[in-house]
Amino acid sequence: MKKALRISGIVLASVLGLILIILAALPFVLNSKAVTKLVDKYAAEYIDGELAYSRLHVSLYRHFPRVGITLEDVAVTYPHERFAQYDTLASPLLDAGRGAEKDTLARFGSLDAAVNAWRLLFGDIRIHRLALDRFAAFGHDYGSAANWDIIRLPESDGESEGFDFPWIRLRELRITGRPRVVYTAQRDSLYADAGFLQFSLEGDAKLSSQEIRLRRLHLALDSLEVFGQLPQDTLSAHMPLLRLDQKTGQLFDLALEADALVSTGAFGRLSVPLSLEGTAGFEMKPERLDLEVPGLDARIAMLPLHLEGQASVLPEHIDLKAAAAIRDCPLNASFDSLRLDRGVGLQARLRDMRNSGRITKVATPDGTMVPRLEITNDDGEIFAKLDSSRMGVQDARIRFSAQERGRPEEERHRRELDALQEQYPDTPRADLAAMLSEQRRTTPPRRHDDFADSDLSIAIDSSLAGLLRKWAPAGSVAVDEGFFASPQLPLRTRLTGLGARFDGDSFDIDSLGLVSGSSDVHASGYLRNIRRALFRHGVLEARMGLESRRINLNEIVAALRHGTPDIGQVDPADEKDESFVTDTLENARIDRDKMSLVVVPGNVKASLEVRADSVDYTDLKVGPVITVAGVQDRTAQILGTHVISDFGRIALDAYYSTQSKEDISAGVNLTLTDMDAHDIIHMLPSVDDMMPALKSFEGNLGCELSATTQLDTNMNVVIPSLNGLLRITGQDLEVKDAGDLRRITRLLLFRNKDIGHIDDLSVDAVIHNSQVEVFPFQLGVDRYRLALRGTQGFDKSMYYHASILRSPFLIRFGINLYGTLDNWRFSLGRARYREGRVPVFTQQLDTVQFNIAEGIRNVFQSGVRHVHDYNLEQERLRASEEDEALTPEEQREIDDFALSVELEEQQAALDAEVNEAIAAATLDTDKLMQQYAEQIYDKRILRKMEKLKKKQQNT
Repeated sequence: MKKALRISGIVLASVLGLILIILAALPFVLNSKAVTKLVDKYAAEYIDGELAYSRLHVSLYRHFPRVGITLEDVAVTYPHERFAQYDTLASPLLDAGRGAEKDTLARFGSLDAAVNAWRLLFGDIRIHRLALDRFAAFGHDYGSAANWDIIRLPESDGESEGFDFPWIRLRELRITGRPRVVYTAQRDSLYADAGFLQFSLEGDAKLSSQEIRLRRLHLALDSLEVFGQLPQDTLSAHMPLLRLDQKTGQLFDLALEADALVSTGAFGRLSVPLSLEGTAGFEMKPERLDLEVPGLDARIAMLPLHLEGQASVLPEHIDLKAAAAIRDCPLNASFDSLRLDRGVGLQARLRDMRNSGRITKVATPDGTMVPRLEITNDDGEIFAKLDSSRMGVQDARIRFSAQERGRPEEERHRRELDALQEQYPDTPRADLAAMLSEQRRTTPPRRHDDFADSDLSIAIDSSLAGLLRKWAPAGSVAVDEGFFASPQLPLRTRLTGLGARFDGDSFDIDSLGLVSGSSDVHASGYLRNIRRALFRHGVLEARMGLESRRINLNEIVAALRHGTPDIGQVDPADEKDESFVTDTLENARIDRDKMSLVVVPGNVKASLEVRADSVDYTDLKVGPVITVAGVQDRTAQILGTHVISDFGRIALDAYYSTQSKEDISAGVNLTLTDMDAHDIIHMLPSVDDMMPALKSFEGNLGCELSATTQLDTNMNVVIPSLNGLLRITGQDLEVKDAGDLRRITRLLLFRNKDIGHIDDLSVDAVIHNSQVEVFPFQLGVDRYRLALRGTQGFDKSMYYHASILRSPFLIRFGINLYGTLDNWRFSLGRARYREGRVPVFTQQLDTVQFNIAEGIRNVFQSGVRHVHDYNLEQERLRASEEDEALTPEEQREIDDFALSVELEEQQAALDAEVNEAIAAATLDTDKLMQQYAEQIYDKRILRKMEKLKKKQQNT
């Protein structure tokens, strides 16, 4: 027994001695040159450069039972000439880590690690403690290459992309000695430099190539300094302390404070203090990184926010769902002196703002993912002051979204060439641009546009145009009430409601209510083709419907003339100052003699429907009023106008065209019913020139005027071009003042020398060749029945013949009046007409009236419609609505040529149609007057009229 114990003791002592010998000798072995060579060997396999260090030490006792590894003065370097071709002076940070012969990827003064050696034998890397001192890293991304490419990562096993490395478990990490990290990206012009005092991490972290697991993590970052630079913006930030403490699962308590100084090209220098406190978390999975923010309180630029949301980062896109709210913070935003271009001063103020927004990615029809921004804004009050004008709204609700168009330039160019290829199928695509350029050079010059300056100017700034080309906006606006006050329109103006929708090419007004002075309007309508009108000087399309209880045109025009831009009248301290507003213009009148030329814009196609219960114009009060107006290609048209008033009824069709200074034309088809002669003359002063005796009539008349004419630049009628038809009817009329006609009434022994009662009146007259030809008509007056006809010149010359059809006398005779309105004579002669044998031209007159009316009503239906159809065809040959942003060469070679041809044909078609209405009236009246002269005039009368004209010319 004793022998066995002794043998056992000797064996145990030998084993212990052997272990002690091994333990004593192992440090010498692990710190020998053989181990150093082994480290250098593996470093050469994984680093395409050089791993340099001054000392490698392995300790078995310092962190027992773990093995301690210490590296001092470590640096990972590579030859300078390897990336010398990318040297540039764009930023000093590009030289960080660079040397004359060698460049540095990373370095540190010392590395101290405690590793579980036993687990390491089985491929399980467990680092109990890792400490880095004076750490620095310099990463440079050159676009096609990067300096960290010198690290040779292990090859994958073929089943997964990238490489796989075993799990690494880390308990404690400390980085001290003012570490520094530099990152540059030349292609993106991004330069960043970050440094901090120290960094510590405690807990249980497990990392692999595809997943990260954290438990009981505590992170602290002390005194972080960050400098970043982009092409036009720079960032300088200081974060005194960052703390991160793991709660449960993958959620962390976060607390940080920072101050940032941002210098931007658009907004200048901005100081942005930042603080965060709350809970956030992340979970790394294969091919996916999930982020979660259950609740985070932030203060950004002194604005308190509460953030919540989730995000998933995938290889191709990011899924984001987030919400931000301003809590317990009444926001008053003020822009006290915002200066805009062209010296316009603007002040704005918003109160009780409630805002929300989100950014998402959506798919376009071709499958491209593009960003989309959505913003909602509810304001209790918005006030703005523009120079001396003030405006404000209450309870405004604004919804806005913007989506990137997501159509690459080469796709637009390809579709443009496809469209042109349809026009020229036999022309190679490479020759299309050259062919169009040659055609453009040989195209006749465009016609000079006298009124180009009168077109609506809707050009925008180039920077805003660039945004509209890249982004497709949309949204809506709703306002409960508002006001507008301006010295230039000194009327009390109120907004009673607004509901509108818009996108990148249209603006729809669902409802709009305005009260200005004594006028009120309720409107709805739309604008179309806004993008082409902005970018290519295209035609703006509009449609509007107006309903009103009263429209006081006298008051509005008088207010515009009374208004003044004098900003000294406005008290700048009072937002709603209306001291310059006047309510005394309700009874103002329009002076038509002072009206200047009205030019119809050529870049607008509009339609307006008006229904008004009452309209005030000059001293006339009419209503209800129903009318439809249109504007297109410098031509305005009024159709289906019906007006009812206490002095009669009005029906009107008309057009007005301003093609050039030499081609200003107008046409009218007017019917006045049950109207006093004085009211007719008041509305149509030219009728008095045509039939001066009309003002002597008392009673209700009917008047039909169908005419076309040319106008001069002062809106005066060019008499030789005036052609048309005038019809006057009436019953139970009284002539209370016959004037100079008493000379005839005395001769004929009228009982009433002022003519007296007229049972029935029906007069037809043709306006042609600077004169009014009154066709034969019968008239019953006093004891006589007469047949009258005559000619009234616009030079005041006249000739009238009256045949006595029935009288107290036994003989039949005629009376001839000739001379001028101021100096006329009469003579007796034979009667040209007899009872029952008065010539009638009713059918011919009806034809003239019908043709003129049809020409006015159809002024847009043939020529202008042809132009519109041509425009649509040209638009189909162009890029689609969203493809405005063409290169300068494409727009010069393709658009200019197509536009020049289009305008030439458009102008020719419109001129032909507008002139057709005038020509039709001229041809009809020419033909009618020829027939009339053949039947009515004899040679003796014609000689007598010619002799009288010569005598007047000589005098």
